[in-house]
This record gives sequence, C-alpha cells and structure tokens, in this order.
Amino acid sequence: MNLTKEQVNRLVFSDMPAAFREAGHPKFHLTAPSHVTIDFWGPAVKDRVLHIYFHVCPEGSSFQENTHFFHARTQNLLDWELLPCPIAPGEDELRLNDGCIDFDDRGRAIMLYTSVPKGHIPRSHHAAYGNEDLTEFTRPDPDEPFMTLENHGGPAFGWGWSDPFVFRAFGRTFMLMSKCVTPDGQNLLPIYEAVDGSLLHWEYKGILFENNGEVVNFFPLSGK
Repeated sequence: MNLTKEQVNRLVFSDMPAAFREAGHPKFHLTAPSHVTIDFWGPAVKDRVLHIYFHVCPEGSSFQENTHFFHARTQNLLDWELLPCPIAPGEDELRLNDGCIDFDDRGRAIMLYTSVPKGHIPRSHHAAYGNEDLTEFTRPDPDEPFMTLENHGGPAFGWGWSDPFVFRAFGRTFMLMSKCVTPDGQNLLPIYEAVDGSLLHWEYKGILFENNGEVVNFFPLSGK
C-alpha cells in the first residue's frame, strides 16, 4: 500500500532534524528534508518565486517504489523553503516520474508527469493542476493520460519512456520525452509540438537527437 501525502510528509519532516545534524549534510546547497533524494526538476517561476520539485524515497534508498515528489521555493536562490509533498502516487501506481511545470492558456499551473503503474502495464503521461502557490496539485476527474504509447504518433517505444519536458522557442511550444528506446535498441529523444494552449494535445515532429539520457532539458539560452 502506498503512503498517503499526510503519512509521507510526517515521516520525511519528522526525520529532518536528525538529517540536518549529519556531518555530510550540505550547508549551502538545496537538498531534501531527509532521506534519499534524486532528480531535482521543474523549475517554475510564479510571482517572482522560483519553485523546484524533486523525488524523495521515504522508505529507504530504493527509487523503484513509493517515491514521492517534494517541493522547495526561493526568491533569491540562496534561501530555500522546504515544502510538503504536492501530489502522491495513486493506489494503482508504483510511483510518479518527473516531468515539468508550465502554465496553460488559461493561466493554470499544470504539472506534466509520467505515471509508473504497478504490474506489467506500460507507462503513460498525465497532467495535474496546481493551486495558487503551487503547493498542491490535483488530478482532473477523470484522470486520463494526455499521451500513451498508442497515441503519441511516433515510433514504437519501450515501456520505459518518461520525463516530459516543455519548452518554448520561436513563438512555439514543444515537448521532449526521455528514455525512448525502440525495439532494435535505439535510444531516441522525440520532440512534439503543442496543438493548442491546453498543453494536453501534442503532435509528433520527429527525433531531436539520439543516445539521450534521462530527464533531458532543452531550451533557448541567450538567443541560441
């Protein structure tokens, strides 16, 4: 049985004092309240506040089960406020894999993430909507995936595809998907373009490059 948000928040924050006393605990860099953490992702800026999300493994060092998202925010990149879990895996999910936070054409904060189901079932990609301060994200009802292996429009990929990342360039909105391995072993990075401003409908545009890793980010920087 998965931990609820309340249970995982209580566990992670109750262990925070002991974690911060450890000799190897970072003094200046952002880290989780306690326990093993990986994959800092996001980020999102709203009202001049930067939000970062990350995984915490509250029941040990294994990333495979019961991993939860946690959240931190800052106004200056030096002082960080550690915040509770904004969304938890459902009972039919092994965990949630990251993604990104963006804003749709209605101004709503939207989290795009990968659902990793329990059992021998392919992963799919879902959306959840944030509250005003991005501390809580709620799944729509019904919670239908916005992209699956059957409808993404590109090559056949294995079940391990993950980590949607949205970026904007040249007045257009694109999305990458990591860990897309074909049946013949090619590790590809597909690119999709938003069909509308909802960020729920995407058109496959091709392969950006090959031999990619996990949680790939790609975006314009200084006009390049």
